[in-house]
Amino acid sequence: MRRVSLKDAVLGTPFVYNLVRPLVVGGIDMAPVLTPLATVPGDTVVDVGCGTGVALDHLGPFERYVGFDTDARALAAAETRESVRRRRARGERIEFRNAELGRPEIEKLAPHAVILSGLLHHLDDETCAALFRSLLASPRLRSVVTLDVTFVPGRLFNNLLTILDRGQYPRHPAAYAWLAERAGFRVVEGEIIPSRPGNDRVQYFRMKLSAGAGAPTS
Repeated sequence: MRRVSLKDAVLGTPFVYNLVRPLVVGGIDMAPVLTPLATVPGDTVVDVGCGTGVALDHLGPFERYVGFDTDARALAAAETRESVRRRRARGERIEFRNAELGRPEIEKLAPHAVILSGLLHHLDDETCAALFRSLLASPRLRSVVTLDVTFVPGRLFNNLLTILDRGQYPRHPAAYAWLAERAGFRVVEGEIIPSRPGNDRVQYFRMKLSAGAGAPTS
């Protein structure tokens, strides 16, 4: 059984993630991250590290959504979201899996869009590279969006929270972009954004990636 640190046990609870954490950072607006996916009816969306299913509050229409996470508490909370009930009522297929994502799942699901929100700073470089390469196994992949804590010069409060984050691999923006490009993606958009409009005391780095940038570099 995997040992869970006190920090993981506290910061990973749905109550802290959904309510306490946004209060500390001054609110978190996911719309700038997820709107660029521009999903349409017929799309299959894969959400890696879906947590409590916040993405479903901001996505456009789709045919199928599959969220992957290894935190059973977060997945239980995701099932209770009002957005899940509404979307299922209008015929959108929503599924949560208590599992890690691998290449076989990508090949089977063949997603059009993939969400990697709050994930990359939990993974070392080798694991990030393997994840990105697995996503390229989808012949229908159109775009990937990412959001991660990041270091920003001169932002002491932001950088302190980045250090205190549960993720063990926080990076500067250029390092996140390098990981994606090295795996064969093109960074269509990459910018540091505030946690919400009008409040920049905590900032994140978001990317929109497209497939087909060419062969991965070594």
